[in-house]
Amino acid sequence: MDWKINITEFDQLAQQRLPPHATASLQLPLRSIPWKFVLCRYHVAEANRLLAQEFTRSMEQQYVEATGKVLMQAAGTDEGRRFAEACLYAEAHVIAFAESLHSTADMLAQVLCISLNLDNLFKPEEKRYLHEVVKRMDKHRVAPRIVAAATCFLKSDEFRYLRAYVNTTKHTSLVSSFYSIGLVPGQETHGLKMAAFNYRSEIWPEKSVSDFIGPDFDSLCSLYSTVFAELIAVVRGQQPPTTSA
Repeated sequence: MDWKINITEFDQLAQQRLPPHATASLQLPLRSIPWKFVLCRYHVAEANRLLAQEFTRSMEQQYVEATGKVLMQAAGTDEGRRFAEACLYAEAHVIAFAESLHSTADMLAQVLCISLNLDNLFKPEEKRYLHEVVKRMDKHRVAPRIVAAATCFLKSDEFRYLRAYVNTTKHTSLVSSFYSIGLVPGQETHGLKMAAFNYRSEIWPEKSVSDFIGPDFDSLCSLYSTVFAELIAVVRGQQPPTTSA
């Protein structure tokens, strides 16, 4: 999704539809979303760079090099300590990436509330997290296609893992990480992994960092873009948001 083009279009449409005070309130969460995605991509690039610079061999031979580094790390050699430090700094970027990405969900909730005028669905003191906003929209039959797209986003395996990981690392403890070597002939692999962890009585399995900041991120971006596209359609007037009592 080209955030610059789509947010510019959305902003112009919102200004035509919303009163000035609502348009002003919309600006901060709306502008924060693409900036958060910039931060996500920065942290992904840095995590990948820190790990990649530790290896000098071809991709086909790196697992041999990785095995040596893990052994040196266990032995406490200087090179092993440098490798451990690179993994630690990469993990720091992974955590920052996850927190930046997770925060966009509730920024989107603010955008939905303001642009669709959902104030009457909430008491003033109620928190407007995305899952609660979508639940209220569904209950009152507001913009069902946005509800469907947002529900797919919230219920996706990728978002559920992201939420569990962020809430655990922010509020409970860090999720352990380790460097994994796979030596199955013809399927040799290596890479940083997050260990399994418990969140709300559910065990979340080990996950490769390369999957988390790669395919998982791409999938969430696609799902997020679908929600925003449906919101643009509503604001264009193609799909009027109607609220039942």
